[in-house]
Amino acid sequence: PPSPLLVVCVRVFGMAADVRAFARTATELYRDVALAEKHHLPPHDHDRLKRAIEEVKYHSEEAQNLLKAQEQEQDDANGELGSQDWTSNPASAAAVLVHYESILRNKRLMLAYVHERCQKIKAFRWRLGNAVPKEIVDRMAPEEVHFATQYNRILSEYMTGAGVDDRLGNIDLTLDATLPPKEPYVKVLVKRDIGEFVTEEGKTVHLIPGSMHLLRRCDAEPLIVQGVLEHEGYA
Repeated sequence: PPSPLLVVCVRVFGMAADVRAFARTATELYRDVALAEKHHLPPHDHDRLKRAIEEVKYHSEEAQNLLKAQEQEQDDANGELGSQDWTSNPASAAAVLVHYESILRNKRLMLAYVHERCQKIKAFRWRLGNAVPKEIVDRMAPEEVHFATQYNRILSEYMTGAGVDDRLGNIDLTLDATLPPKEPYVKVLVKRDIGEFVTEEGKTVHLIPGSMHLLRRCDAEPLIVQGVLEHEGYA
């Protein structure tokens, strides 16, 4: 909802409650991603984000114009450069506050929008591993793709150095480690055709629908989550 200050200014001074005054565009922008399903990333709304930025510019320009007009009025009346006495013009003072509050609200909502999308992108890395589906990548902005790439690199580097025993190799922190796996290998049934798949050991496996394979758990789990494979049991 609009801040109490905005509501007071509109009711007391009769200011117009237009769309720009209450950051409605930025509110809708954030609502779309905040109310989306947990594992769903809506397409990046560049146009609406651009309109929200334009609203910030609008409020900033209007506030500056009001401040300059007030300074000029006081200078003409008192001959004092830069005098700021708003008691004789409460409507203009309220208008400046409304524009300032609208700028802050727009910025908060846009930052919340970016943060919420980044949280979802990070969650995809933990759920799906390196192989994030193309349909998800297509919903990201170029900056978000760069963020996902850098986050994946940092996480991979951390996991590479996380092991205290070289014999254990890399530790995959994204695997479900609630309980230790019964066996390091799992039996899987291929549900979708993705062609050749290269394991972490560098081996190539042909994943043909209906075929059965014995894969390392760290290789199989991301594909099981994506629905490419179906877990049939342990080796």
